[in-house]
Amino acid sequence: MRGAWLRGDWEGAEKIAVAEAAAADENDRLVWELDAATLLRANGRDADARAALDKAAETVGEWDEKAETLLSKEASATLYNLTALPYRGRGSDRIMLHTYRALNFLETGRNDDARVALNAAYRAQTEAVEANAEAIEAARENATKNEVDLEKLSKEPDVASKLRAAENSLPEVAVYADYVNPFTTWLHGIYFLYAGTDGADRERARKSLSRVESMEPGNSFVAEDAARAEDAADPAEPPRTYVIFEYGTAPTLVEERADLLLPFPTGHGFTIAPVGIALPKLAGTQSPATPALTADGVPAQRVCDMKRVVKTDFENAYPGVLARTLTTAFVKTAASVAANFAASEYARRDRSAGSALIALGTMVGTSVATIASAEADLRLWQTLPDSFYVAAFPTPASRRAEIFVGARRIEVALAPGRVNVVCVRTVGIEAAPRVSQFVLRK
Repeated sequence: MRGAWLRGDWEGAEKIAVAEAAAADENDRLVWELDAATLLRANGRDADARAALDKAAETVGEWDEKAETLLSKEASATLYNLTALPYRGRGSDRIMLHTYRALNFLETGRNDDARVALNAAYRAQTEAVEANAEAIEAARENATKNEVDLEKLSKEPDVASKLRAAENSLPEVAVYADYVNPFTTWLHGIYFLYAGTDGADRERARKSLSRVESMEPGNSFVAEDAARAEDAADPAEPPRTYVIFEYGTAPTLVEERADLLLPFPTGHGFTIAPVGIALPKLAGTQSPATPALTADGVPAQRVCDMKRVVKTDFENAYPGVLARTLTTAFVKTAASVAANFAASEYARRDRSAGSALIALGTMVGTSVATIASAEADLRLWQTLPDSFYVAAFPTPASRRAEIFVGARRIEVALAPGRVNVVCVRTVGIEAAPRVSQFVLRK
């Protein structure tokens, strides 16, 4: 799917994602639903995209209501790997899910529903902090329950080097404040600036836009809108047009492995056993350099770097991922050691050639299985953009906006309205951009 997406074959990518979402088991269903939703939206299938986004939100809600089921699944994952757990959506996923729902509602004229979705996205930023803290604490409690010394394992030389590599993912990319998505916050701000109904909404706009201004201080459009939110005058005079560019693709995850030998107790002392550890690491986006993005001759400015959003989420969640990964590796190896010891004891008492071969086969098989079954959880919402950019300008008298993505020219006839928003999605200069629009103030 990702290959088709990067080549600009968005219909092909959509078919793959929709089919995978329909066929996936409960563990992987959500991640495919998210990709299917963004691809349907990119392809202009508004009704299908809304249904897919609603289904993804429903799946998130279902998992949140099944706390006991998740505890059982986490316990079983201790004997397998983290891909045995359901993908519940990262904190940043949940925020973007509601953000895309808001955009879909706006693009289909359902502004009141957009308000609800934007408020849900705003709440999700706060809820993500608490949910992540609970996940880390649960993972550490599980380690203690299984008598796993996380601190000691983390200091093993091979493990420590892999931890440093994973923790230093995308070192050139800075993180944002915890789970704050500047694009979501900006959209929240301009919605309440132009579609708000009272002074309380104007205050919501002011707070959101001021917050984005502090996170992206070089964006003059955000600064101008933050000033509009402070002013008592009508912000929609003169009529204004915004162009949102979603460019590129978000980072991916790759696996970092550490295969080492550690001592484990047996009935007659200690034995050395192989331990396989696999950790996720953020990798590059595969997006080409951002071309010149302009609207009506105005250069667009970045309002949100999704690499920073994803990295912030990754780093926040990493202590819990590490605790679960080390616990799983230790428990699987301990089980392998116990099976090997039982087989060797049987062979020692039986003293037959057959039992000796069984013992040897058990030792080889469990050791190979323990190393081979180590697998990092690399599931990720693949079709998010690399960055969001925005340009703003007075609406032309012709009501036609000329947009450029590199050398590619797009002319958009603006719908009647005082505040227009045009959305342009592209993954690179070779892929034809997809354009949609909505009116924020009639």
